[in-house]
Amino acid sequence: QRMVAVMRTRQLQWRTEETYRGWARRFARWLGEKPIEQASGDDVRRYLEHLAVEGKVAGSTQRQALNALVFLYREALQQDLGDFSGYKPARAGKRIPLVLSRQECQALFRELSGEHLLMAQLMYGAGLRLMELLRLRVQDLDFDQGCVIIRQGKGGKDRVSVLPESLRAALLAHRDRLRALFE
Repeated sequence: QRMVAVMRTRQLQWRTEETYRGWARRFARWLGEKPIEQASGDDVRRYLEHLAVEGKVAGSTQRQALNALVFLYREALQQDLGDFSGYKPARAGKRIPLVLSRQECQALFRELSGEHLLMAQLMYGAGLRLMELLRLRVQDLDFDQGCVIIRQGKGGKDRVSVLPESLRAALLAHRDRLRALFE
C-alpha cells in the first residue's frame, strides 16, 4: 500500500504500477513467512538468481524485477538494500526481431473485419504499440500532414508517426461514424 501511494504521488504510468505491484507480490510469496520489511539485499539477490535459474527469465525481466524491488525498498519502505553494482543479470540472448512477412500480414488481416481490421492496419502501418492505439483520439490524426500524433507513449513521451495513405478513406469514414454517434 505504501508503494502504491508513492507511485501515485509520483504519477507513474498505470502499467508501471501494475508491473511493480506484481513483482512485489511475487517476491513476498517467494519470501514465504518472512515479512517483506525484514528482507535484505541478499534476499533480493537470491530471488533474482531464483528467477534466472529456476524461472529461466530473460535478463530484461530480471532487471525489471530488480527495479521494482529497489523502488519498493528505497522509495516506499525507506530501506537501503546495499550496493547492487556487482550484480550480474542473466545473459541477454541475441535475438533477431520477429517481423511478419507481407503474406503473413495479409493472412492476419484477412481474418479480421470492421474496426478490428482498421485498428490492426493502423497499428502495423503507423508502428503503434497497443496502448498508443487505444489512447488515440480523433484530433491525433492529422490528415493534412499525413501523420499520427502519439501522446504519452512509452516512457510518457510524445512522438509523431506516419499515417498510412492506404487507410485514409477508411479512417475518414470511421471518423464520420464517430461524429454521427457523438451528435
